[in-house]
Amino acid sequence: LILLAACPAPPLLTKRALLAGGNVRFSASLQVILSLSAIVITPLILFAFNFIFPLKIETADFLLIAKQVALVQFLPLSIGLIIRKLSADLGEEIGHLLLNVADTLFVVLILLLLIMSLNIIPLVGLTGLIAIAIIVRYKIRDQPVGF
Repeated sequence: LILLAACPAPPLLTKRALLAGGNVRFSASLQVILSLSAIVITPLILFAFNFIFPLKIETADFLLIAKQVALVQFLPLSIGLIIRKLSADLGEEIGHLLLNVADTLFVVLILLLLIMSLNIIPLVGLTGLIAIAIIVRYKIRDQPVGF
């Protein structure tokens, strides 16, 4: 849960805006702001958690964490913005290709997680399974599959 709380940015922000008919440029701008701020905020959150709840690790190099967050969050975003600035058509083509690859990988990941968790399903119980089915039913009805 600590790592989830320190998550740098929502990876599906622009896709959700696109599917909802929102302003994709605005959501991309928010993604840039989140990526830039995550370079500082993510190590600070982990430092705060390490201070409040001492983790059983020897050291946590917060500069290394900041570099990794910058590499994972900001570098791909920067490359995409540069490609789009140089050639809008090429940016669109690459964007559509990456969107299809990401959607496919997302479905594969979900299937792998479901297969790996088959042994946990009996532990959930009938009430838990009914609750999961209701939540999934309403989630699928309200939004496109995959979100």
